[in-house]
Amino acid sequence: MVDMVGMIEPALNREIARLSAKRERWLMRSQNDIGLGVALNSRIGVMGIEIDEAKEAMLADDPARAVRALFALRRYDDA
Repeated sequence: MVDMVGMIEPALNREIARLSAKRERWLMRSQNDIGLGVALNSRIGVMGIEIDEAKEAMLADDPARAVRALFALRRYDDA
């Protein structure tokens, strides 16, 4: 049987790292700008939830869940 999560895992790990770094940058920027913090607060929270879901999908060895998590993380462009 093909290890589907194993095939998706490298891409998922890259997206987790990319989005975690982006989230951290947003957190740092929002600390210095209250208006920006209010604007980004919900997106920062959702990012954390989606990062956690991606990690859990890999741990659960669930390919469908891992693919959904990968697409969820990729929705955040690198702007």
